[in-house]
Amino acid sequence: MNVNSGAVPMLATGDMETTISFYIDALGFEMGDKFEASGTLWWCEMKCGPAKVMFTQHETTVDGPGAYDTFGQTAIAFYINDVEDLHASLVDKGYQPSEVRVTFYGMKEFDLRDPTGYTLLIGQPTSESPTVETDAPF
Repeated sequence: MNVNSGAVPMLATGDMETTISFYIDALGFEMGDKFEASGTLWWCEMKCGPAKVMFTQHETTVDGPGAYDTFGQTAIAFYINDVEDLHASLVDKGYQPSEVRVTFYGMKEFDLRDPTGYTLLIGQPTSESPTVETDAPF
């Protein structure tokens, strides 16, 4: 296999409009290509710089027992240049990202759940010392 233009995840969502609004408002994405039929948006591509994510409308619900947590097991990493600024912007807009942390693998990052429950890891490389976790089990 010779991949020359990256990989683009395609994720299911049960509420296309809420998902699109979140990615535009919270993260600054814009709508790319889309497919509509019979007045329903079934698929779309969201773009932010070189990052792309596709969404497809499914009978997916996060209301069922454990569904939101199940979707949370899928993580998408976005590498940006302004982690602190984006984190502050999300908090100002009323979103609830995790605290910014510095990992042992050299990333300053935080996570945020999208409306379906997918985990978004948002970070940038750093040479800062890792954050000390006082409640770590090891």
